[in-house]
Amino acid sequence: MLEYRMSSLVDTEASARAAIARLGDARQLPLDVEGDGLFGYRAQLCTVQLCAGDDVVVVDTIAVDPDVLAPLVEGDAAEKIVHDASFDVRLLRDVGLDFGRLFDTSVAARFLGEPATGLASLVKKYLNVNLKKEKQQADWGKRPIDAEGLTYLENDVIYLEELADLLRDEIEDKDIGLEVAEESAWVVSSAYDETPDTRVPWVRIKGAFDLMPPDQAILREVAAVREAAAERMNVPPFKVVRNDILFELVKRKPRDNHQASKIHGITRGRARRVMRELVDAVQRGLDEDAPPAHELPRTGDAPPPEVREAKRKLHRSLSKWRKKEAAARDVDSQVVLPGHCLADVVARMPRSSEDLALTPGIGEFRVERYGEAILRHVAKS
Repeated sequence: MLEYRMSSLVDTEASARAAIARLGDARQLPLDVEGDGLFGYRAQLCTVQLCAGDDVVVVDTIAVDPDVLAPLVEGDAAEKIVHDASFDVRLLRDVGLDFGRLFDTSVAARFLGEPATGLASLVKKYLNVNLKKEKQQADWGKRPIDAEGLTYLENDVIYLEELADLLRDEIEDKDIGLEVAEESAWVVSSAYDETPDTRVPWVRIKGAFDLMPPDQAILREVAAVREAAAERMNVPPFKVVRNDILFELVKRKPRDNHQASKIHGITRGRARRVMRELVDAVQRGLDEDAPPAHELPRTGDAPPPEVREAKRKLHRSLSKWRKKEAAARDVDSQVVLPGHCLADVVARMPRSSEDLALTPGIGEFRVERYGEAILRHVAKS
Protein backbone atom coordinates (compact mmCIF):
# COMPACT_ATOMS: atom_id res chain seq x y z
CA MET A 1 0.00 0.00 0.00
CA LEU A 2 1.27 3.45 -0.90
CA GLU A 3 2.24 5.88 1.83
CA TYR A 4 0.89 9.37 1.15
CA ARG A 5 2.92 12.22 2.51
CA MET A 6 3.02 15.04 -0.04
CA SER A 7 -0.01 17.31 0.27
CA SER A 8 -0.87 20.81 -0.85
CA LEU A 9 -3.79 23.08 -0.12
CA VAL A 10 -4.30 25.18 -3.24
CA ASP A 11 -5.89 28.58 -2.66
CA THR A 12 -4.48 30.76 -5.43
CA GLU A 13 -4.85 30.56 -9.19
CA ALA A 14 -1.08 30.35 -9.62
CA SER A 15 -0.77 27.38 -7.26
CA ALA A 16 -3.79 25.76 -8.93
CA ARG A 17 -2.18 26.00 -12.35
CA ALA A 18 1.05 24.55 -10.95
CA ALA A 19 -0.89 21.65 -9.45
CA ILE A 20 -2.69 21.02 -12.75
CA ALA A 21 0.65 20.90 -14.53
CA ARG A 22 1.92 18.31 -12.02
CA LEU A 23 -1.17 16.13 -12.35
CA GLY A 24 -1.59 16.56 -16.09
CA ASP A 25 0.19 13.34 -17.09
CA ALA A 26 -1.78 11.08 -14.75
CA ARG A 27 -3.66 8.23 -16.42
CA GLN A 28 -5.93 7.75 -13.42
CA LEU A 29 -7.11 10.67 -11.31
CA PRO A 30 -8.96 10.07 -8.04
CA LEU A 31 -11.37 12.94 -7.44
CA ASP A 32 -13.78 14.04 -4.74
CA VAL A 33 -15.63 17.26 -3.95
CA GLU A 34 -17.22 18.85 -0.90
CA GLY A 35 -20.01 21.38 -0.64
CA ASP A 36 -21.89 23.22 2.09
CA GLY A 37 -25.45 22.15 1.30
CA LEU A 38 -26.25 21.53 4.98
CA PHE A 39 -25.21 25.07 5.88
CA GLY A 40 -26.02 27.44 3.00
CA TYR A 41 -29.30 28.35 1.32
CA ARG A 42 -27.80 27.27 -1.99
CA ALA A 43 -25.08 24.64 -1.92
CA GLN A 44 -21.76 25.84 -3.26
CA LEU A 45 -18.71 23.90 -4.34
CA CYS A 46 -16.14 24.36 -1.55
CA THR A 47 -13.26 22.01 -2.36
CA VAL A 48 -12.07 19.66 -5.08
CA GLN A 49 -9.61 16.97 -4.05
CA LEU A 50 -7.35 15.32 -6.63
CA CYS A 51 -4.61 12.74 -6.32
CA ALA A 52 -1.90 11.26 -8.52
CA GLY A 53 0.53 8.91 -6.83
CA ASP A 54 1.64 10.55 -3.60
CA ASP A 55 0.71 14.04 -4.82
CA VAL A 56 -2.54 15.06 -3.13
CA VAL A 57 -4.10 18.40 -4.06
CA VAL A 58 -6.97 20.05 -2.20
CA VAL A 59 -8.27 22.98 -4.23
CA ASP A 60 -10.12 25.67 -2.30
CA THR A 61 -12.81 26.50 -4.87
CA ILE A 62 -14.10 29.39 -2.80
CA ALA A 63 -10.73 31.13 -3.23
CA VAL A 64 -9.97 29.75 -6.72
CA ASP A 65 -12.28 29.82 -9.74
CA PRO A 66 -13.09 26.13 -10.32
CA ASP A 67 -13.00 26.74 -14.07
CA VAL A 68 -9.21 26.48 -13.81
CA LEU A 69 -9.71 22.74 -13.21
CA ALA A 70 -11.43 22.16 -16.56
CA PRO A 71 -8.38 20.57 -18.28
CA LEU A 72 -8.29 17.83 -15.63
CA VAL A 73 -11.97 17.34 -14.88
CA GLU A 74 -13.39 17.55 -18.39
CA GLY A 75 -10.67 15.80 -20.37
CA ASP A 76 -10.63 12.09 -21.16
CA ALA A 77 -6.86 11.67 -20.97
CA ALA A 78 -7.15 10.62 -17.33
CA GLU A 79 -9.91 8.40 -16.07
CA LYS A 80 -11.49 10.01 -13.03
CA ILE A 81 -11.97 7.64 -10.09
CA VAL A 82 -14.89 8.81 -7.98
CA HIS A 83 -16.93 7.24 -5.23
CA ASP A 84 -20.69 7.71 -5.64
CA ALA A 85 -20.29 10.30 -8.36
CA SER A 86 -23.80 11.76 -8.61
CA PHE A 87 -23.20 14.35 -5.85
CA ASP A 88 -19.82 15.32 -7.32
CA VAL A 89 -21.26 15.61 -10.82
CA ARG A 90 -24.10 17.90 -9.70
CA LEU A 91 -21.81 20.29 -7.83
CA LEU A 92 -19.35 20.44 -10.73
CA ARG A 93 -22.23 20.89 -13.19
CA ASP A 94 -23.49 23.86 -11.19
CA VAL A 95 -20.17 25.66 -11.68
CA GLY A 96 -20.13 24.87 -15.40
CA LEU A 97 -17.76 21.90 -15.45
CA ASP A 98 -18.47 18.78 -17.49
CA PHE A 99 -17.22 15.37 -16.47
CA GLY A 100 -14.86 13.27 -18.56
CA ARG A 101 -14.23 9.53 -18.44
CA LEU A 102 -15.15 8.08 -15.05
CA PHE A 103 -14.92 4.93 -12.92
CA ASP A 104 -17.34 4.94 -9.99
CA THR A 105 -16.12 2.70 -7.15
CA SER A 106 -19.60 2.76 -5.60
CA VAL A 107 -21.15 1.39 -8.80
CA ALA A 108 -18.40 -1.23 -9.03
CA ALA A 109 -19.00 -2.38 -5.46
CA ARG A 110 -22.76 -2.50 -5.95
CA PHE A 111 -22.45 -4.55 -9.15
CA LEU A 112 -20.07 -6.91 -7.36
CA GLY A 113 -22.79 -7.49 -4.77
CA GLU A 114 -21.00 -5.84 -1.85
CA PRO A 115 -23.42 -5.55 1.08
CA ALA A 116 -21.90 -2.23 2.23
CA THR A 117 -20.85 0.18 -0.49
CA GLY A 118 -19.80 3.25 1.53
CA LEU A 119 -16.21 4.35 1.02
CA ALA A 120 -15.23 3.68 4.63
CA SER A 121 -16.64 0.14 4.47
CA LEU A 122 -14.87 -0.66 1.21
CA VAL A 123 -11.53 0.80 2.30
CA LYS A 124 -11.74 -1.24 5.50
CA LYS A 125 -12.55 -4.47 3.64
CA TYR A 126 -10.13 -4.16 0.74
CA LEU A 127 -7.28 -2.14 2.26
CA ASN A 128 -7.73 -2.75 6.01
CA VAL A 129 -7.73 0.99 6.69
CA ASN A 130 -10.10 2.67 9.11
CA LEU A 131 -11.30 5.97 7.69
CA LYS A 132 -12.53 8.52 10.20
CA LYS A 133 -15.83 10.02 9.05
CA GLU A 134 -16.51 12.43 11.91
CA LYS A 135 -16.29 15.38 9.51
CA GLN A 136 -18.69 13.91 6.97
CA GLN A 137 -21.21 16.68 7.69
CA ALA A 138 -18.73 19.47 8.39
CA ASP A 139 -19.23 22.99 7.08
CA TRP A 140 -16.70 23.05 4.25
CA GLY A 141 -17.53 26.67 3.50
CA LYS A 142 -15.72 27.80 6.64
CA ARG A 143 -12.21 29.13 6.35
CA PRO A 144 -9.47 28.42 7.18
CA ILE A 145 -9.52 24.64 6.73
CA ASP A 146 -7.74 23.20 9.77
CA ALA A 147 -5.26 20.30 9.77
CA GLU A 148 -7.91 17.76 10.80
CA GLY A 149 -10.20 18.91 8.02
CA LEU A 150 -7.40 18.76 5.48
CA THR A 151 -6.59 15.18 6.51
CA TYR A 152 -10.23 14.20 6.09
CA LEU A 153 -10.32 15.72 2.60
CA GLU A 154 -7.12 13.95 1.61
CA ASN A 155 -8.35 10.60 2.87
CA ASP A 156 -11.36 10.76 0.55
CA VAL A 157 -9.06 10.43 -2.48
CA ILE A 158 -5.76 8.82 -1.48
CA TYR A 159 -7.18 5.30 -1.33
CA LEU A 160 -9.39 5.47 -4.41
CA GLU A 161 -6.86 4.34 -7.02
CA GLU A 162 -5.75 1.28 -5.07
CA LEU A 163 -9.36 0.43 -4.23
CA ALA A 164 -10.34 0.81 -7.90
CA ASP A 165 -7.55 -1.54 -8.99
CA LEU A 166 -8.73 -4.23 -6.58
CA LEU A 167 -12.34 -3.82 -7.66
CA ARG A 168 -11.31 -4.01 -11.31
CA ASP A 169 -9.64 -7.38 -10.66
CA GLU A 170 -12.94 -8.75 -9.38
CA ILE A 171 -14.85 -7.10 -12.21
CA GLU A 172 -12.57 -8.82 -14.71
CA ASP A 173 -13.06 -12.17 -12.96
CA LYS A 174 -16.85 -11.69 -13.19
CA ASP A 175 -16.62 -10.36 -16.77
CA ILE A 176 -18.85 -7.37 -15.99
CA GLY A 177 -16.64 -4.52 -17.20
CA LEU A 178 -19.13 -3.32 -19.81
CA GLU A 179 -21.91 -3.21 -17.25
CA VAL A 180 -19.91 -1.21 -14.72
CA ALA A 181 -18.73 1.25 -17.39
CA GLU A 182 -22.28 1.74 -18.71
CA GLU A 183 -23.68 2.34 -15.24
CA SER A 184 -20.89 4.78 -14.35
CA ALA A 185 -21.69 6.73 -17.52
CA TRP A 186 -25.40 6.66 -16.65
CA VAL A 187 -24.68 8.10 -13.19
CA VAL A 188 -22.97 11.06 -14.84
CA SER A 189 -25.61 11.66 -17.51
CA SER A 190 -28.56 11.31 -15.12
CA ALA A 191 -26.98 13.75 -12.67
CA TYR A 192 -26.40 16.27 -15.47
CA ASP A 193 -29.94 15.85 -16.77
CA GLU A 194 -31.53 16.24 -13.33
CA THR A 195 -33.72 19.33 -13.37
CA PRO A 196 -33.88 21.70 -10.37
CA ASP A 197 -36.96 21.49 -8.18
CA THR A 198 -38.85 24.65 -9.12
CA ARG A 199 -42.01 23.87 -7.15
CA VAL A 200 -43.17 26.50 -4.66
CA PRO A 201 -41.93 25.88 -1.09
CA TRP A 202 -45.09 24.52 0.52
CA VAL A 203 -45.55 21.83 -2.13
CA ARG A 204 -42.11 20.38 -1.29
CA ILE A 205 -43.02 19.75 2.36
CA LYS A 206 -43.76 16.13 3.18
CA GLY A 207 -47.33 15.84 4.42
CA ALA A 208 -48.60 18.98 2.69
CA PHE A 209 -51.19 17.03 0.72
CA ASP A 210 -52.51 15.31 3.83
CA LEU A 211 -54.01 18.69 4.80
CA MET A 212 -57.37 20.07 3.75
CA PRO A 213 -57.25 22.99 1.26
CA PRO A 214 -57.82 25.76 3.87
CA ASP A 215 -54.92 24.45 5.95
CA GLN A 216 -52.80 24.12 2.82
CA ALA A 217 -53.38 27.86 2.27
CA ILE A 218 -51.90 28.57 5.70
CA LEU A 219 -48.98 26.22 5.12
CA ARG A 220 -48.32 28.02 1.84
CA GLU A 221 -47.96 31.36 3.61
CA VAL A 222 -45.76 30.21 6.52
CA ALA A 223 -43.55 28.18 4.17
CA ALA A 224 -43.03 31.28 2.03
CA VAL A 225 -41.94 33.26 5.11
CA ARG A 226 -39.49 30.51 6.03
CA GLU A 227 -38.07 30.35 2.51
CA ALA A 228 -37.50 34.10 2.33
CA ALA A 229 -35.85 34.10 5.76
CA ALA A 230 -33.60 31.18 4.78
CA GLU A 231 -32.41 33.00 1.68
CA ARG A 232 -31.86 36.19 3.70
CA MET A 233 -29.89 34.35 6.40
CA ASN A 234 -28.13 32.08 3.88
CA VAL A 235 -29.07 28.85 5.63
CA PRO A 236 -31.21 25.87 4.56
CA PRO A 237 -34.92 26.39 5.33
CA PHE A 238 -35.00 23.64 7.98
CA LYS A 239 -32.42 25.62 9.97
CA VAL A 240 -34.84 28.54 10.23
CA VAL A 241 -38.04 26.71 11.20
CA ARG A 242 -38.55 22.95 11.36
CA ASN A 243 -41.41 21.35 9.44
CA ASP A 244 -43.12 20.20 12.63
CA ILE A 245 -43.32 23.83 13.80
CA LEU A 246 -44.92 24.83 10.50
CA PHE A 247 -47.56 22.14 10.92
CA GLU A 248 -48.22 23.26 14.49
CA LEU A 249 -48.78 26.80 13.21
CA VAL A 250 -51.27 25.41 10.72
CA LYS A 251 -53.02 23.39 13.42
CA ARG A 252 -53.18 26.03 16.16
CA LYS A 253 -53.60 29.12 13.94
CA PRO A 254 -52.14 31.59 16.47
CA ARG A 255 -53.39 35.18 16.22
CA ASP A 256 -50.52 36.81 18.11
CA ASN A 257 -47.00 36.16 19.40
CA HIS A 258 -48.30 35.07 22.79
CA GLN A 259 -50.37 32.27 21.27
CA ALA A 260 -47.53 31.32 18.92
CA SER A 261 -45.05 31.11 21.81
CA LYS A 262 -46.92 28.05 23.11
CA ILE A 263 -45.56 26.07 20.15
CA HIS A 264 -42.49 24.10 21.19
CA GLY A 265 -39.31 25.37 19.50
CA ILE A 266 -40.66 28.57 17.98
CA THR A 267 -39.10 30.83 20.61
CA ARG A 268 -35.59 29.51 19.96
CA GLY A 269 -32.86 30.40 17.50
CA ARG A 270 -33.78 31.69 14.07
CA ALA A 271 -37.44 30.72 14.47
CA ARG A 272 -37.80 33.32 17.22
CA ARG A 273 -36.52 36.01 14.86
CA VAL A 274 -39.33 35.34 12.36
CA MET A 275 -42.15 34.51 14.80
CA ARG A 276 -44.03 37.76 14.13
CA GLU A 277 -43.78 37.18 10.37
CA LEU A 278 -45.09 33.64 10.81
CA VAL A 279 -48.09 34.82 12.83
CA ASP A 280 -48.90 37.39 10.14
CA ALA A 281 -48.56 34.63 7.52
CA VAL A 282 -51.09 32.50 9.40
CA GLN A 283 -53.59 35.36 9.25
CA ARG A 284 -53.04 35.78 5.52
CA GLY A 285 -53.61 32.07 5.05
CA LEU A 286 -56.88 32.24 6.98
CA ASP A 287 -58.17 34.69 4.39
CA GLU A 288 -57.80 32.09 1.63
CA ASP A 289 -59.93 29.01 0.97
CA ALA A 290 -57.17 27.08 -0.80
CA PRO A 291 -53.80 27.54 -2.50
CA PRO A 292 -53.82 28.75 -6.12
CA ALA A 293 -54.74 25.91 -8.47
CA HIS A 294 -51.65 26.46 -10.64
CA GLU A 295 -49.38 25.56 -7.70
CA LEU A 296 -50.92 22.12 -7.28
CA PRO A 297 -49.13 19.21 -8.95
CA ARG A 298 -50.61 17.91 -12.15
CA THR A 299 -51.86 14.41 -11.60
CA GLY A 300 -52.91 13.63 -15.16
CA ASP A 301 -55.25 10.84 -16.11
CA ALA A 302 -54.61 7.58 -14.25
CA PRO A 303 -54.03 4.62 -16.59
CA PRO A 304 -56.95 2.20 -16.78
CA PRO A 305 -56.93 -0.78 -14.38
CA GLU A 306 -55.92 -3.26 -17.08
CA VAL A 307 -52.83 -1.20 -17.94
CA ARG A 308 -51.82 -0.93 -14.27
CA GLU A 309 -52.23 -4.68 -13.88
CA ALA A 310 -50.16 -5.32 -17.03
CA LYS A 311 -47.36 -3.19 -15.65
CA ARG A 312 -47.44 -4.98 -12.29
CA LYS A 313 -47.31 -8.31 -14.09
CA LEU A 314 -44.39 -7.13 -16.22
CA HIS A 315 -42.48 -5.92 -13.17
CA ARG A 316 -42.95 -9.27 -11.44
CA SER A 317 -41.95 -11.32 -14.47
CA LEU A 318 -38.90 -9.20 -15.32
CA SER A 319 -37.74 -9.26 -11.70
CA LYS A 320 -38.05 -13.04 -11.59
CA TRP A 321 -36.25 -13.41 -14.94
CA ARG A 322 -33.49 -11.01 -13.86
CA LYS A 323 -32.88 -12.94 -10.64
CA LYS A 324 -32.71 -16.25 -12.51
CA GLU A 325 -30.33 -14.87 -15.13
CA ALA A 326 -28.10 -13.33 -12.45
CA ALA A 327 -27.90 -16.65 -10.63
CA ALA A 328 -26.93 -18.40 -13.86
CA ARG A 329 -24.12 -15.91 -14.43
CA ASP A 330 -23.20 -15.75 -10.72
CA VAL A 331 -23.52 -11.97 -10.71
CA ASP A 332 -25.65 -9.38 -8.94
CA SER A 333 -29.12 -8.76 -10.40
CA GLN A 334 -28.17 -5.13 -11.16
CA VAL A 335 -25.60 -6.42 -13.65
CA VAL A 336 -28.31 -8.10 -15.71
CA LEU A 337 -30.69 -5.14 -15.63
CA PRO A 338 -30.24 -2.16 -13.32
CA GLY A 339 -33.27 -1.19 -11.28
CA HIS A 340 -33.72 2.12 -13.10
CA CYS A 341 -33.70 0.28 -16.44
CA LEU A 342 -36.28 -2.20 -15.20
CA ALA A 343 -38.51 0.67 -14.03
CA ASP A 344 -38.16 2.42 -17.40
CA VAL A 345 -39.04 -0.74 -19.33
CA VAL A 346 -42.14 -1.25 -17.16
CA ALA A 347 -43.17 2.40 -17.60
CA ARG A 348 -42.69 2.51 -21.39
CA MET A 349 -43.28 -1.15 -22.32
CA PRO A 350 -41.09 -1.01 -25.47
CA ARG A 351 -42.14 -3.25 -28.36
CA SER A 352 -38.97 -3.26 -30.46
CA SER A 353 -35.22 -3.49 -30.03
CA GLU A 354 -34.91 0.08 -31.25
CA ASP A 355 -37.34 1.29 -28.61
CA LEU A 356 -35.69 -0.83 -25.92
CA ALA A 357 -32.32 0.72 -26.83
CA LEU A 358 -33.72 4.13 -25.84
CA THR A 359 -33.78 3.00 -22.20
CA PRO A 360 -31.21 5.24 -20.44
CA GLY A 361 -28.27 3.20 -19.14
CA ILE A 362 -29.22 -0.13 -20.71
CA GLY A 363 -26.36 -0.19 -23.22
CA GLU A 364 -26.22 -1.80 -26.66
CA PHE A 365 -24.60 -4.93 -25.21
CA ARG A 366 -27.65 -5.61 -23.02
CA VAL A 367 -30.03 -5.08 -25.94
CA GLU A 368 -28.01 -7.60 -27.95
CA ARG A 369 -27.75 -10.11 -25.11
CA TYR A 370 -31.14 -9.76 -23.44
CA GLY A 371 -33.30 -7.77 -25.85
CA GLU A 372 -35.31 -10.72 -27.16
CA ALA A 373 -35.97 -12.04 -23.66
CA ILE A 374 -37.05 -8.64 -22.32
CA LEU A 375 -39.34 -8.00 -25.29
CA ARG A 376 -40.95 -11.43 -24.83
CA HIS A 377 -41.84 -10.51 -21.26
CA VAL A 378 -43.29 -7.19 -22.47
CA ALA A 379 -45.34 -8.95 -25.14
CA LYS A 380 -46.79 -11.39 -22.59
CA SER A 381 -47.89 -8.64 -20.21
